[in-house]
Amino acid sequence: MIERSTSDFATAVDGPDPEPRQTSPGRAAAAVLAAIAVIGVVVAGGYAVFGASADDVALRDALVGRRFVVSSINEGGQPKVLVGPALSGEPAIGLISFGDAFLSASGGCNSTGSAFEVVDGRLALPGDQSMTAAACGPEVMAQDDWLSSFLNAGPTIVLDGERLTLRTGSTTIELVERAAPPDPPAPTSTVLLPADLTGRTFVATAALVSGVERRIVGPAGEPEPHQLRITFGDGTVLVSAGCNSGNGPYTLKMGRIGGLAVSTEMACAPALMDQDAWLNAFFATPPSLGLDGDYLTLGNQIDTIIVFVDEAATAPVAAPAPLFGTRWSLDASASVPSLTASAEAMSFADLTLTEGEPAAVYLRDGCNVLTGDARVEVDPPTEADITTGVVTMGELDGADSTCEPARDPVVEVMVAIQRGTWSYVLDGTRLELTNGDRTAVFRTT
Repeated sequence: MIERSTSDFATAVDGPDPEPRQTSPGRAAAAVLAAIAVIGVVVAGGYAVFGASADDVALRDALVGRRFVVSSINEGGQPKVLVGPALSGEPAIGLISFGDAFLSASGGCNSTGSAFEVVDGRLALPGDQSMTAAACGPEVMAQDDWLSSFLNAGPTIVLDGERLTLRTGSTTIELVERAAPPDPPAPTSTVLLPADLTGRTFVATAALVSGVERRIVGPAGEPEPHQLRITFGDGTVLVSAGCNSGNGPYTLKMGRIGGLAVSTEMACAPALMDQDAWLNAFFATPPSLGLDGDYLTLGNQIDTIIVFVDEAATAPVAAPAPLFGTRWSLDASASVPSLTASAEAMSFADLTLTEGEPAAVYLRDGCNVLTGDARVEVDPPTEADITTGVVTMGELDGADSTCEPARDPVVEVMVAIQRGTWSYVLDGTRLELTNGDRTAVFRTT
């Protein structure tokens, strides 16, 4: 990742300053907040900041450990829609997460991290920010900078249950709390039968498009998160998409499901109509189907995965993750002991191996997305859920970015994995790769 000073984000949310040498009131307030927040003292029961009231401290404490996604943006009286990296115009889901000491935020591609405080009812980000440096389209990268500029402007912050409101100038961002989506379970190796699905309803609150969450929208005025539902009857399936729905027979053939569709024609809000069209395009080429305990996975084999959970399961369970077909996320703290808390919060690195000869590789190193082949040799199981073997990466291809591995320890680890032969130990939901004195630990969520 690269370090950026807050001064790098020279364009304010509402546009550039008409006279660059003058400081706008909004920026002056943000600068004052940042200066105040730098001065901290330890007090009994928590962390207090000079200038922060008891309400500010309580609000900051209430944010720690929570994850919020954008519900709506209003800029200058007009709605603003985030775009994602996968398809032009594809809605992305803005993300803000609060740790004990650091905030991380993503506008659709890269992620920023900073210490955060709440002072006088406003969000303050003291000090410099760190930002990952993935190579994305110019529109998405501009969106990342727009979000960073907004957060640096010292917006007012209001928490109401699961809803978070940030406001500065003429821009308001409404967010809703949402847990991180589970990693998609691997497709089942056994043939699925209708009896495995009959009488079950599965719900999803988000989809992943090229690794980025896509919000499931619903009718205006209804609380989020909204749910996409699939109910299986005796040979029939009902899809409920928030406004329109579809009902009819379905087929299971060669690991794929056919017959899913959103077919009613109610007049809905534009966002809902767009969602219907997106789902029907996803269903048109019958998606692959995987069932793992209480989790159902649909994928189009290109860029989109939707993970569902059995609505009746109060404590959903998944089987131990297999080596192949699982998205393994790097455990940064276990793999890079010297990593700072802010860098760890932004470490988006993962590895997926797809069974074959050779195995297909999908790797995100924190900057680039790389694909290619690998040779995997699997040893016989040593215990019930533990397997070992070796993996050797072939030549991986991907777009270059501005990241410098020597400056980013997470990227450096993932670059190292691409070279040489690594022994692995797979234990349930933990994958450990070792080469000499270097160890990289991956986990599923």
